[in-house]
Amino acid sequence: CSALLQRALARFIDDGGYQRHLERIRPHYRDIRALFRAALATLPAGLRFDDPPAGLCLLGEIEPGLDAGRFMAECARLGLLLAPGSDYWNDPRQGNNRFRITFGSLAAEDIPTVAGILAQAIGSARQSLENRSLL
Repeated sequence: CSALLQRALARFIDDGGYQRHLERIRPHYRDIRALFRAALATLPAGLRFDDPPAGLCLLGEIEPGLDAGRFMAECARLGLLLAPGSDYWNDPRQGNNRFRITFGSLAAEDIPTVAGILAQAIGSARQSLENRSLL
């Protein structure tokens, strides 16, 4: 970016503005993360989430054997965009049943909706598996 913007950012950091900003927003993100984790704990079987020590995203895993493509497609159809886990592995096959979900832009009142979408999508993936086994 431009030298002017770089100098402005450097001054913001040097003057303590960035540190004050972090101190102000950390409690908010800590609370959102706790609410999100609590909502995820109520989801039906078939999904597992990591618990990283920091960051604004979680890495989720779909139970082996479930249709990960159907899960991702259903989430997208319902308005929840997830990043495919295969984008985060050197060997994309290792991340086929994983996905990345952010909570950094969620408001507390949106969390039940997101959890509902995940529950509906995992149900759809499970149904797809059951339909295949009937064939």
